[in-house]
Amino acid sequence: MLERHIGIWGEPPRQAAADGGYASRENLSGAWGVRDMAFHKKCGLKIEDMVKSRWVYRKLRN
Repeated sequence: MLERHIGIWGEPPRQAAADGGYASRENLSGAWGVRDMAFHKKCGLKIEDMVKSRWVYRKLRN
């Protein structure tokens, strides 16, 4: 999804949300320049590691 977005728009999105099945440190660090990446399930990740605030996490998750 991110590769296709970058191919079309030329830059990564600022924020993205993904299913909890993709939640891992590898996917978080390899998010292609996305600043705020929220996964539906945290799976051992801290909210502060994924996004800049709990408010942003709640908005992306919902």
